[in-house]
Amino acid sequence: MDVVERAVDRFPPGTVELWLFGPDDDLDIELTRRLSARRWRCVMIGQGVRVGVVPTETFERIVNLIRLHAPDAAIAFNESIYDGREAASRWVDELAMKNT
Repeated sequence: MDVVERAVDRFPPGTVELWLFGPDDDLDIELTRRLSARRWRCVMIGQGVRVGVVPTETFERIVNLIRLHAPDAAIAFNESIYDGREAASRWVDELAMKNT
């Protein structure tokens, strides 16, 4: 199992979708299609998009596409691939990890 699969497996089944985009993808079309497909409670923008080689203009487009096509969704930001669930749980109580 790779790092991405392990990160997704930290979420309860059926509660997360992971979308990876590359430089050849039409970001506007892909995000609009995916964000419009259903009502989202939370959309997380990964650290790799915010820090590194992704231009500021691309980050702005992502944020504004979320605002346009998932206006009721909270926007969460993770610090690493390993803390996505914690980031989303700040906005979606059901994702909070329980100490049992």
